[in-house]
This record gives sequence, C-alpha cells and structure tokens, in this order.
Amino acid sequence: MEQIINQIYWDGVNDTYMPGTRFKKFSDKTIEFENNLMAPGHSIMTWTSTNNYQSSKAVPQLPILIKGHSYRIFIKGETEPANTFVNRLTFYDAQNDEIEHKDFTSLEYNFVFPENATSYKFEIVNAGCRKIRFKRLQIADEDLPKKIFDDIYFSEEINPNPKQTLNVILVMDNMHGRKIWSHLERFAGVSPMLVVNISWQGREKAGQVVKEWLAENKITKFRLISTNTKLNSLIPDIFIDRFNVEYYDNNSIRSKNHLMQKDTTWYSENICDPDWIAIEHFLKRKHMEAQDEFI
Repeated sequence: MEQIINQIYWDGVNDTYMPGTRFKKFSDKTIEFENNLMAPGHSIMTWTSTNNYQSSKAVPQLPILIKGHSYRIFIKGETEPANTFVNRLTFYDAQNDEIEHKDFTSLEYNFVFPENATSYKFEIVNAGCRKIRFKRLQIADEDLPKKIFDDIYFSEEINPNPKQTLNVILVMDNMHGRKIWSHLERFAGVSPMLVVNISWQGREKAGQVVKEWLAENKITKFRLISTNTKLNSLIPDIFIDRFNVEYYDNNSIRSKNHLMQKDTTWYSENICDPDWIAIEHFLKRKHMEAQDEFI
C-alpha cells in the first residue's frame, strides 16, 4: 500500500489579487506576494478542485478527496507581519451551493470532507498582511505522522543493526506528490535500510540535513544509494571524514541487475518509482559479499 502527500503550488496570477501587488516567482515555485494597500477581508489567492478546462486550459489545482474521509492540510509559508492571514476551506454540493466553510489561522488543520460535498476551494484571506512568502500546500490523510510533511523525511529504519552497513536510499519526491511505500521489508531482505524522501524544494539543504541526521544517530558505517540523478550532487555534502561510506547511483544499480532490459530508454526517473527490484538484488549481492568476507 502507498500513501500520497499531495503538494500544491501557487502557480500563477489568474486567481491572485493583483491590484497594487508586487509578485515574484522563484525557480523552485516559491512565491513572494507583497501588497501594502490591500484591505483586510479580500482573498489573496484561491485554489479550486474543479474548473472549466475549455475556458481555462488548466487542470484542477486541488486533489480529489473522499467523502467522509479525514485529512490534514499543511501550509508552507510565512507572512509579514506574522499571523496576519486567515485560511479558508469552502465545500460545495453538486449544484455548486456552499455547504459550509472552515476558517483557521494555523499552518496546519484537520478536516473531514463532507458526505454531500462534490468540490471545494482553499483561500488565503488578508487579515492585515503586507507580504507572503509561500512554498506549497500539502494535503494528506490525517493519520499520517506530522514529520512526513517535512522537506526531508526519514522513514523508520528497517532491520536496524549497528554492526552492519546501513543502506540509505535517497528518493526525490515528484513535484506534485510525495509517495510513501509500505512493506519495503521484502526488498530490504535482511539488510538494514532507511528511506529518505527529499522534496524538490528542499533539495539544496538535503545533503547537510542527511549528514546531520547520520551524525546525530552515530551512524558511521553506511551506504548511500541515490535513486535519481538530480540527487547525485548531494553526495559530497553527506560524506563525513573517517566514516565508512560507499556510494551508488541509480544507473549503476540498474545496470548490474540482470533482470532489467538492456534498453532502458523507456525509463524516466521523474515519473517512475525507484527501481525497488534492482535495489533488492543489489542489497542481496552486497549481503552475500559481506558474508564471504566474514568467512
């Protein structure tokens, strides 16, 4: 079973309050909105779960939700002055009539999608705000741990054994979703394994964060496995002096997996899962090599 954390961005100005606004968009989709003249009570930005594709030529911004299901929404952003905005969730029925709305000022909020709702929208409403620096919204099941929404998420270690090499699997999130895999034990076999999910917005700081985590947990013998070429540049940041470190990238692991086709031009690491089968065979081989050395 897989868990998905939906990631939503402030993609443009069509649904943004623009009169008197200074608007800046960065390469990582972070938005800087500034308006010193906007009156409180106006909507700064609106995201919707439905739209008319023929007129807008755009897909809905918000994910489809299940009726009666509990969710948590996270807002990654900050305002100047602090706490000068209101977040608003509004739910609509099949006739597009409002069922109810929820206002909250925190950066996270739990809610239940109404049984009779067919669509919804999310707004940031001005409450004296002059400036917003916004990264993304995240929506996922309510029962997921809060740390799963972090830029860099460390899974629970599989087969923990301080005497063996820890296999650290670096996984880059898809732009619009973080996927969390369950039952990875079958791919780890008997080898210690840790999956690190890295958001593409948090990629620049990921190397240092991983290094600090390894040092904090006193892990001095580990094997880094990058499943995306965009993460390869992190490796020099993670190396620690005098640590027993091995490094393998995605292509080297795949090329040594005899089950893979020789022609892998069909494969795109931007849209595909990590090659868990290749990783499984790689870890088995490494475990056998370690056993042979011990003998």
